[in-house]
Amino acid sequence: KKDHPERIPRNRLILTNNSYLQDYLKKGLSPLVQAFQNHPGLHSWDICNEPEGMTTAENWGLVDAKDRIDIATLQAFINKTAGHIHRLAPHNKVTVGAVSFKYLASKGPLGNIYSDRALIAQGKDPLGTLDIYQGHHYAKIGTEWSPFQNSAKAFALDKPTIVGEFDMKEYLEYGASSPRKLYAQLKTQGFSGAL
Repeated sequence: KKDHPERIPRNRLILTNNSYLQDYLKKGLSPLVQAFQNHPGLHSWDICNEPEGMTTAENWGLVDAKDRIDIATLQAFINKTAGHIHRLAPHNKVTVGAVSFKYLASKGPLGNIYSDRALIAQGKDPLGTLDIYQGHHYAKIGTEWSPFQNSAKAFALDKPTIVGEFDMKEYLEYGASSPRKLYAQLKTQGFSGAL
């Protein structure tokens, strides 16, 4: 931000101005999807890492108030971007790395903001849905939304769900004797895997 003060306002235009979004989809995203859609190492397209951090719901102080977006704007962006990817590469999977399972849980403070219904309601693209839910969790924020303390069923998740980011050291301290046992614990709890 300090080195490039124009970066955040410019990025915000992609999220809030349809003309900028269409340019991004056509000139930025399309060439990437077309080039890598058949790559054997491609698991899924992660539209944005922890996008809630730039919203009014979950700001970490890195984005000035004037540049923050609301959840509905984020959902419309995710919907349109996912739909674009699905049209270009229908066999590819799409996900978003949510900062916390509280944004995926039906009983979360905002409900599952990435459900098909929620995304389509904001962006209007029927193909703009996620194939895989992905949540992140760090022990320092407590256990309420922890995938290690709660099952996928407890979050009422209706799609395959992976734990996309977590601090291995903290979770090994919870009693798992190895990363392999930790991954097995997540599978037992109904998650589709972990990264």
